[in-house]
Amino acid sequence: MKILYLGYFCSRETFRSIENAGLSPAPSRQLFEKSLFDSLVNSEYSDVELEIVSYLPKNNKIKELKAGEYDCGKYIHYIWTSRSNPFEIISANIKVRKLIKKWLKKTKGEQRIILTYAANPVLLAFCPARKQGVKIITICSEVPAFRNMTEGNRVINSLKKKFFSFFNGKMDGFIYMSKHMNETCNPLGKPYTVVEGMTTIIPYVKREDVSDNCEIVFYAGGVHVENGIDILLEAFNLIKDKNVTLFICGEGNAVDLTKKYASNNEKIRYLGVLPNEEVRKLEREATLLINPRKPDKGLTRYSFPSKTFEYFLSGTACIMTRLDGIPEEFYDYCYTCDVSNAEILARDISRVLSISKKERENMAKKAYEFIISNKSPAMQTKKIIVFLKELA
Repeated sequence: MKILYLGYFCSRETFRSIENAGLSPAPSRQLFEKSLFDSLVNSEYSDVELEIVSYLPKNNKIKELKAGEYDCGKYIHYIWTSRSNPFEIISANIKVRKLIKKWLKKTKGEQRIILTYAANPVLLAFCPARKQGVKIITICSEVPAFRNMTEGNRVINSLKKKFFSFFNGKMDGFIYMSKHMNETCNPLGKPYTVVEGMTTIIPYVKREDVSDNCEIVFYAGGVHVENGIDILLEAFNLIKDKNVTLFICGEGNAVDLTKKYASNNEKIRYLGVLPNEEVRKLEREATLLINPRKPDKGLTRYSFPSKTFEYFLSGTACIMTRLDGIPEEFYDYCYTCDVSNAEILARDISRVLSISKKERENMAKKAYEFIISNKSPAMQTKKIIVFLKELA
């Protein structure tokens, strides 16, 4: 089977150059794509031929715009554009169209399919594939209508959501990260499967103690009010134990609020935006990982928090709110918390920290083994390939 993948993946070096340019690439998406490609180049899929096109953001801080690079054993075509420049967006669309036409010509008469990470209009507008009967499947990481667009102009963001929703509805099949996505994304009952997530597997390592006298609660991800950061910060103002410290890293609309709390409370530290390697090191060193995302938003039903996989693979126990988008089986391998208000969250954090270190380590180890045994990249990739072959 021939697969044309339209996504966002790039080499680690290029990813860092985009990151350093302040363009905020998504680490969780990068890890998902890398895990998928690493699994696909495995000899088990010798009958699968993969071609990759990636859509990358640029600005004047990025000095070298490579046409492409080899990574994960494959050459990746890069399509660069300034996402605020309509002429560059049109140019990018023309370039993608040429690559698709070239691929269609090369694979004529073969079993083939197009796989895209999110229904990106720039990659799919005027796509010539359907005229030749080639199906297009999207990895639907979030419902377009519920995308968390907290930055920028509201009117523009609303139009973007409608545009993304339109293209999402044109797909021939869906790979969801939450089964509930099908309720709103698939009114015509097209084929779908569910793959909650995927990330690089690291060897199991017990928590690395930083200090016997310090308990570190760590959060990594979007620093947004919608993710419960405001409740978490207030909860730490209520926790009396001076040996319990909160570390937060990431970016979002609650960064200024986080900095304000950190300036008034020495138990709270904001670490800024860190490379994924550093984040994973801090996750191993922490006492407890937390995801206080608020469950009262519609989007939590239609998404799966990518950090769940990373937390479960860290070797450190975690505490999370119950969200509709997370299958019930995951809650057997973590602690849960209530973010109705700061007092309740403070109580829940203190409760888990009072559990013996050995018991927390056992919980963390069970979480790791659950991912390895049931949700490894190899298993998730196999599920995707079986689904694609059925459709192709």
